[in-house]
Amino acid sequence: KTLCFRGEMAPFVCLEWANQTEIAVSGFGPVGHIDLVCPLNADCTLNDLSGNGLQDGDEVMIMDKCGEGGGPLRLSGFPEIPSKSTKCGATVPIGQLNIETTIYGHAKLCYCPKF
Repeated sequence: KTLCFRGEMAPFVCLEWANQTEIAVSGFGPVGHIDLVCPLNADCTLNDLSGNGLQDGDEVMIMDKCGEGGGPLRLSGFPEIPSKSTKCGATVPIGQLNIETTIYGHAKLCYCPKF
């Protein structure tokens, strides 16, 4: 079994995913640019996510924008709830995008640590 270690983190709450700046200042979370293309009618998974202090149960949500004023992507077929990470936070299963209902679009993957 793999052990994850987060270290110390000042507690705060992800309120409607608005505090992405505070998350970035905390020093915990993904680093680098994330590009993910999801095929239709197949499992979509974000693999090999790298960052600082990632752990199982951290959440990633597909949104129209991260931070103040952002919300769930309102395009048909995209999940409107957060996806929980596994494998010490390095893998996030997004699910399947149904070919019958999913509309093509671009989105942001926004991060929120588990406390």
